Amino acid sequence: MENGRENPEPMWKIIVVAAIAAGVQFGWALQLSLLTPYVQTLGVPHAWAAFIWLCGPISGLLVQPIVGYSSDNCTSRYRRRRPFIAGGAFSVVIAVFFIGFAKDIGYRSGDSLDGKTKPRAVALFVIGFWILDVANNMLQGPCRALLADMSGNNHKRMRVANGWFSFFMAVGNVLGYAAGSYSNLHKLFPFTKTTACDVYCANLKTCFLIDIILLLSITMTAITVVKETPRSNELVEMKEKSGVPFIGELISAFKSLKKPMWILLLVTCLNWIAWFPFLLYDTDWVGKEIYGGKVDGNKDEKKLYDIGVRTGALGLMINSIILGFASLGIEHVGRLLGGVKNLWGGVNFVLAIGLALTVWASKMAQSWRAEHATQLMDGPPHNIKAFALSIFALLGIPLAITFSIPFALASIYCSTSGGGQGLLLGVLNISIVVLQMFISVVSGPLDAAFGGGNLPAFVLGSIMSAVSAILAIVALPNPPPQQLSLNPVFSDAMVIKSSFSDSFSQFLWESSSFQLQQASDGGTIALDWLTSSDVSRGTYEMNHAISKDDTTPLVVVVPGLTSDSASAYIKHLAFGMAKHGWNVVVSNHRGLGGVSITSDCFYNAGWTEDVRVVLDYLHLRYPNAPLFVIGTSIGANILVKYLGEDREKVPLAGAVAICSPWDLLIGDRFICRRLVQKLYDRALTIGLQGYAKLHEPQYSRLANWEGIKKSRSIRDFDNFATCLVAKYETVDAYYRRCSSSSYVQNASVPLLCISALDDPVCTREAIPWDECRANKNIVLATLQHGGHLAFFEGIRASRLWWVRATEEFLDHLHCSPYMHVQKTENSDQQLSLESTIDQGPFVNVAEDGMVAAVGNEHAQNNIVEDASGLRNSQPKNCDDGVSTSEQNKHLTASKSDVILSATQVSEQSSNLQDVKSFDVISPWKRFLNHLSHQNGKSMWLLVYIAIITSWPIVGSALRIFSRKKLRNVSPAASQRR
Repeated sequence: MENGRENPEPMWKIIVVAAIAAGVQFGWALQLSLLTPYVQTLGVPHAWAAFIWLCGPISGLLVQPIVGYSSDNCTSRYRRRRPFIAGGAFSVVIAVFFIGFAKDIGYRSGDSLDGKTKPRAVALFVIGFWILDVANNMLQGPCRALLADMSGNNHKRMRVANGWFSFFMAVGNVLGYAAGSYSNLHKLFPFTKTTACDVYCANLKTCFLIDIILLLSITMTAITVVKETPRSNELVEMKEKSGVPFIGELISAFKSLKKPMWILLLVTCLNWIAWFPFLLYDTDWVGKEIYGGKVDGNKDEKKLYDIGVRTGALGLMINSIILGFASLGIEHVGRLLGGVKNLWGGVNFVLAIGLALTVWASKMAQSWRAEHATQLMDGPPHNIKAFALSIFALLGIPLAITFSIPFALASIYCSTSGGGQGLLLGVLNISIVVLQMFISVVSGPLDAAFGGGNLPAFVLGSIMSAVSAILAIVALPNPPPQQLSLNPVFSDAMVIKSSFSDSFSQFLWESSSFQLQQASDGGTIALDWLTSSDVSRGTYEMNHAISKDDTTPLVVVVPGLTSDSASAYIKHLAFGMAKHGWNVVVSNHRGLGGVSITSDCFYNAGWTEDVRVVLDYLHLRYPNAPLFVIGTSIGANILVKYLGEDREKVPLAGAVAICSPWDLLIGDRFICRRLVQKLYDRALTIGLQGYAKLHEPQYSRLANWEGIKKSRSIRDFDNFATCLVAKYETVDAYYRRCSSSSYVQNASVPLLCISALDDPVCTREAIPWDECRANKNIVLATLQHGGHLAFFEGIRASRLWWVRATEEFLDHLHCSPYMHVQKTENSDQQLSLESTIDQGPFVNVAEDGMVAAVGNEHAQNNIVEDASGLRNSQPKNCDDGVSTSEQNKHLTASKSDVILSATQVSEQSSNLQDVKSFDVISPWKRFLNHLSHQNGKSMWLLVYIAIITSWPIVGSALRIFSRKKLRNVSPAASQRR
């Protein structure tokens, strides 16, 4: 690592450093809310006030890169970041003295109290203002770099650290704006009111004195408590030998920027064009446009302006409260929306709307003043003031993202490219300040050209925010996944740090365990573990090993296409099973889960060797633990194919297949039919291309890399990649040989298959109804609604129904005395399959051989038995001594609690005189069918689910539509040209 730190610091230390932002932002809040009106009281015209703010962008342009570079290379005995943080805090003290006492010193030096302009006070104010901006940049850059250093190259920890930094910025804003809106604060320090300094000036002076106390106390605590890790000697020697000066490093940093960083700079640049006018003139806007006051007007107009400024400070305080709460939810909402870039793009649209609403609010206030000329001193009515304050509140949401996501992405891109954190954050700051300089120069003349108000700059910001939103969604790439550096030889018992539980969104875990399993061909399989004790003890670290004689059931999860243990639905499933008291291991596909490809074999829809290797290893290692497998999507197809290939030889007690594609050839034709299927096809293809990009050296050697990059569908990718790597003659041959529908009739263990009839990816036309009916070990549950793995339930769609159904099924198997009895009789006998074409959910066969599907209302099982049969058939106690009532939360939820339940279960004839494994699952099947008849449909919740699940489709559609255009305007493309 660039900073020499291998493990992240404890979270409490990160929070202490992030708290410095409260002191910094307290001063910024005073600047943004009070200094623009204050500088006009010194006699500086509104049109020229913006030029004073040029010191902020200019100091940021020069100071942050220099400070970042210097802190990256600092060899002080006080370490790298802390000297700059301490120096910045001391500089703030000097700056605040010049700003707060500018009028007093100017008056003592000869400024007239009656003069419209106070030149000496203005000069002192400008000097203090510049020093304050330099000091703030000295503080913020090293603070963020220190947070990145303390995160230990952990992307999740970097995002969380920047989220805390954003939260404390909100705290500082709230305190600063609250202090600025209180008109009698000067009474706390009576000496602040003097002959030259009126009440407004005395309040400002008092606020800055409080800022000094707050900032110094927090900074001293942070630099005392946190001990930086020394730089590695190798890096120091390398830097000394290179001898490249700062300018050379800066130019080199720009030249070495990759395309993602260039796009990040562009989006950040446009985003701050939108923010800077509002942050500069927000309180001035309330004082002028909303209250109708004037800085240089008569006494009444000045009073209205002063009241409006304080109301604006109140709005900024509300804005900061919303900012604080929003900062704590960034990680969770980002995952819900499919990534931080979608979140950033979405809130930029919110920013555009908020800035546009300022025009509406201003026109409302102007109309009211025209109609109530005699009531102006009362201020605008409550509805207009509430409207203006609500705009401040609304903009708190995008501001939280602006203060965290760009800096977190820059730190992540830096950690993956090996650059210096401080220098790269300085480069990001350049993209912010360059456009701030532009706004500072043009906003004053622009506003003056349209009558002297603030609305023209706000409208320009609204347009730029919408542009940045579009670029963030369609052009900005998601952060690269973290990968591990692998050695050529691995031990089966090798355990290292994993991002599996650390990225678990619902739970504050530090780490789980991560095992690398070696295959016979040299390939490496990543196994992510989560044990029941990890969840029950609340200490989420694998400091203990599972005993070889452990009898706790072991559940193996096989993820879907390009999914791994970091996927949300896999984490939800793993935690649910572990919370249930079982041990869980996610068998990641090759090249996923944080490992590299170490052989010429890649996984595909029919690659069962990895599952076989993992299950044989686990069965040999833990012979007394009942072994179950859950496969999802492509993982379900691989699982069913494995069960059919190995038949009674599988070391399993039961299995579950969720949303299996069944027949890949039928699925290939189905996914090209309509627009929505084509969008899913394109989205999945982009995922496969991203997977191929991770392993470009291998694919470039073994497959058609140019064809992979140009692939527009899954079939294209399989043609240019899968068939060449796996040695299939054609794509159709690959699909025919790897379809699990040809193997399902040979499954010899209890198998639950769950599919949705409205699945947009895996069509119901491919479901092997007859084969499942003929095999007495199979429960086939088809649902009217559910999409692809989207069986949500609960008012917030926070749970997955299929996870609960899976727990019930496996739990029932585990509690059965016939758990290990498999159907071995007549295993080679071909079962006669009766046609169910008139009973299933289809009506006819089309000319192309496809089955046309309609509804499944007439395909309901006619046998409806009371659910008590399930409970009566279960033994009172499981083998491990835990009562069934304690292990099972039976499927007794009311129809209001269950959104999506099974609406069809395959009826199977059985000989009840013989005790076989299908006797165990028959009561469960009847109960599932009984639940399906009781379940009602909540259409508005289905609409809600549709909105949630359609977001990735919308993003993919935008990406498809604009990829070529954006490629032409990207900075990286411009450089190549």
